Amino acid sequence: MVRFYHGCGPQAHLAADLIVEVREGRAALVKALKNEQEHWGSLGVMMDRLDRACEVMERATLLAEGEPDARRRRRVTAAGTGGRGRPRAR
Repeated sequence: MVRFYHGCGPQAHLAADLIVEVREGRAALVKALKNEQEHWGSLGVMMDRLDRACEVMERATLLAEGEPDARRRRRVTAAGTGGRGRPRAR
């Protein structure tokens, strides 16, 4: 948005200078926020890659131990069995 101030004098020049200063400050803030978002976005991508690598290592470890299905083991443990098979009757 562009505003033109008509008139002359120190008040009109001061108002115009203040508005320019505020706009420049807002532009700098927007730029800083965009840079920060890009930084956090790249960290999120790296964390996703690390999570996938950890899942692959977990599956490989369970397969090496003889566990055929890592997902079933987690599901049964989460059901409150302590990893011993079927869920307990309550």
